[in-house]
Amino acid sequence: MNKTNIIFLIFLFFLYGCGYQSVHQKKAGDFSITKFETKGERNISRNLTRYFSKLQKNENTSRHYEITTNSKTDRKINSKNPKGEIESYSIDIFVELEVKQNNEIIRTKTFLENSNYSNKSNKFELKKYEELIIENLSNKIIDRINFFINSLK
Repeated sequence: MNKTNIIFLIFLFFLYGCGYQSVHQKKAGDFSITKFETKGERNISRNLTRYFSKLQKNENTSRHYEITTNSKTDRKINSKNPKGEIESYSIDIFVELEVKQNNEIIRTKTFLENSNYSNKSNKFELKKYEELIIENLSNKIIDRINFFINSLK
């Protein structure tokens, strides 16, 4: 083995031993979701349902919650040029979370994420870009929901 291969193997050994995990990997906490209901905006509800369904399989936990969410998006015009054409938008995503345990509401919280973006001349591209923004913002909210539920005792 040459010197480069040895250095590479040592690097891999330390990388494996340091506890590296993917940033985008969502870990299930010490809780499970027994029942969940999502209302509101379809794309956000789909992402929340996908996330909550993974947590239903976590049966070896001491905490079991029922979750209800209501989501909505609000798209606003930020600026227009002198001709009156739209130059930029902002989009806000709201998710109202209600956490129940033993049929009693233990916590409620509203999560908000927003983003600003420029207008596009092609409306199809604009619609696809908005869908991508909504997915990214809903993933941020899912991370915050996960942290919030993990902090409940």
